[in-house]
Amino acid sequence: MTVQVLFFASLREAANTRELHLSLDSPVSARALANQLENEHVGLELRGALCAINEHYVHPDTLLSEGDTVAFFPPVSGG
Repeated sequence: MTVQVLFFASLREAANTRELHLSLDSPVSARALANQLENEHVGLELRGALCAINEHYVHPDTLLSEGDTVAFFPPVSGG
């Protein structure tokens, strides 16, 4: 299964890339993908990050499908 991964803002800097194309074993959850990415990219911390699949925010346990675009956004705070 192939997915596209996008990183935004500070996560892009931590991953040292804007975009990845990955081949994954299926099924894989967004959380499992995040864990894999953290292991592969030293300094990348996705705990607390927002995750969207195909432009819709999702729960971390959501399973990915072939061709999905997964985006990670750093946590936001308001005041």
